[in-house]
Amino acid sequence: ASNGVVKIGSTNIQLYGDNIPDNSLTFRVPPTVTPGTYSLYVDGPALVTNKVQVTVLARLSTSPAPVTQPAITVTYPDGGETLSLGSDFIISFTPVYNKLHYFNLVNENNAGWDLLSAMDTSPVIGQATDKQIMVISKTIFTKYNIPTGRYKIEVCTKNSESCDRSNSYFTITSSANPSTSPAPVANPSITVKSPNGGEQYSTLESRTITWSTSNLPSTATISLQLSYRNKGANSNVEDVIISGIQNTGSYLWTIPSGYGVGKEPNLFWMRVIAGVGEKVEDYSNSTFTIAQTVTPAQSTAPVQSSAPVSAGTPNLSASSPTITSSVTGTTGQIYAGNMTISSTVSNAGNAPSTPMSGYFQYSTDGSYFSDWASVSIPAINSGSSYNVSYSWTGGNGIYYFKLRLPDGTTSGSAYVNIISQPSPSSSSSVAPSASPSSSPSPSGSPVSGAGSRSIIANVFYAIGDFADSLFLR
Repeated sequence: ASNGVVKIGSTNIQLYGDNIPDNSLTFRVPPTVTPGTYSLYVDGPALVTNKVQVTVLARLSTSPAPVTQPAITVTYPDGGETLSLGSDFIISFTPVYNKLHYFNLVNENNAGWDLLSAMDTSPVIGQATDKQIMVISKTIFTKYNIPTGRYKIEVCTKNSESCDRSNSYFTITSSANPSTSPAPVANPSITVKSPNGGEQYSTLESRTITWSTSNLPSTATISLQLSYRNKGANSNVEDVIISGIQNTGSYLWTIPSGYGVGKEPNLFWMRVIAGVGEKVEDYSNSTFTIAQTVTPAQSTAPVQSSAPVSAGTPNLSASSPTITSSVTGTTGQIYAGNMTISSTVSNAGNAPSTPMSGYFQYSTDGSYFSDWASVSIPAINSGSSYNVSYSWTGGNGIYYFKLRLPDGTTSGSAYVNIISQPSPSSSSSVAPSASPSSSPSPSGSPVSGAGSRSIIANVFYAIGDFADSLFLR
């Protein structure tokens, strides 16, 4: 066969090899043959004894599967907002990790302005986070002579591999006459009143955060976040101060000491978010300052105290909370009623700590925690510890608990399944009811037994907490 002719249909086939046995042959199908079923002829004419049926298949592609590019998502401003020519503003976006990001301002005629060039700023590197912040200086408006009007923000990686724009137009108004393009009256809105720019705060002091709202439903809850920049960074991060509180227009905040270390002291913004089924939010119009509180110098007079005086640094940590009930359930469960949560705070540093306030936090999914109950923590000497606890009357549910210290340190989480008592028990326990008894815990916390809330109200609060978790991730 090595000296013969092989055909597929009418196409001659080249044979390979000089030492092929007489009862076999090797050949390659030319790429010009269309896939299909053919007669294979060997050694001359199409004799019946020399013909077989063969099927030619299409060549398999060796090209790699297409790679789905990570997507950028612009989250603020995303349409409907009103910004001023006289103020800095913030772009919030979901980044592509480790890629360079570029920012453009685009008007209704699709004309654009390069915002980084206007500020002489390098592209922003995407961080490993669900949300990243870029601060745009108000100087771009005068440098480019940008007029008032309706715009979108466009964020792209290098060579426009991934891009996104605001879903709809927002408005830029003159600082002297911002009422020329008022937002529709029917739209819900929220406005940060304090701190709104220029304030001088210090760590460990208490300040009142204030805001105003319009056209929000009565069931809307408020979440507060602090936006700041670490030293040496070119983009902002945001920390949750508290979430799911009632819309009272104010909240008293004790500033943790951690915000005075490793942060740009004059680059802080307050963010207020309303959970109303859609994200309604506002930032401070410009930056305010948080400075580190300076500890007064020690007196040279004799100190009538056994506490050691040291120039070192305290190092606090907290153990995972323990939750107990007046009536114990099965393993991993406790019965609803009178409950106590406790945690041990230890000082492994070389100096005593100062008195402070901590917060027990709760979560319904183990990942998104909210401040719940404030506890006082006294000064703890080096090498010592202190047990903090909080008691409340609670109803059924599955919860996770942590203890948060003022510097942002948190303990490990503790899981608990609070269940109904199977039958009436002794007077030392509290039987569950559709309307749990009053509780000393804050209003709005599901672990409080909802105070005097009904079951339906509990359901709405749970839905609100879930919506808040989606917006703040």
